Amino acid sequence: MIRTFIAAATAALLATSAQAQIPEPLASTKLPNVDRATLVPVLQQMGLRPETVTLESGEALAITTPSMTVILRPRVCNPDCAGLFMLSIVPDSGTADQINAYNSFVPGSKAVRLPNGSTAISRYLIADYGLIAGSFLIDLQVFANTVGRWQQRNFPMGSNVQSVSLTEPGESQFDSEMQDLLDDVLERPELWSREVGHSKFDGIFPQ
Repeated sequence: MIRTFIAAATAALLATSAQAQIPEPLASTKLPNVDRATLVPVLQQMGLRPETVTLESGEALAITTPSMTVILRPRVCNPDCAGLFMLSIVPDSGTADQINAYNSFVPGSKAVRLPNGSTAISRYLIADYGLIAGSFLIDLQVFANTVGRWQQRNFPMGSNVQSVSLTEPGESQFDSEMQDLLDDVLERPELWSREVGHSKFDGIFPQ
């Protein structure tokens, strides 16, 4: 109960910080779905330069900043897309204790240690009935912040950390579609984020 409250409070603080950067009328604009055509102009209005990358598993959006690359893959498209998978690969291997601590204390995102020694940070956004542009941008900012926390190892370590399962060789914690995307991105190092120890993270949106 206490941990849930702390996580919710932390997420709220991150969201408030991000929301302050989103101007009107963009912040309250209703997005009918989360396909690439809908998201690109929203991201561009925030000063980002999303790039469409063609992978064997299909197209995705890549957002690159000085400290990280975030991959966005729309999902559940019939034809409107009702889900959005956010992924960032950091080319370092955290210890089992670090993975457990991150997944216990960092809200909203999940870290998975991959067989090649890198770490995948992911988040999933549900948009069954569309969503508000401000909410999408807040989710993106929160996700980027959580990637930054992994890069800097900015989360508590201690005896209260709960154990979570780690990926073993030949085993995946993603469904087949997301595993295909992950495999594709792993073959493209230019789509990975930066090493641990990057200078202070100031957010994904240009200052």
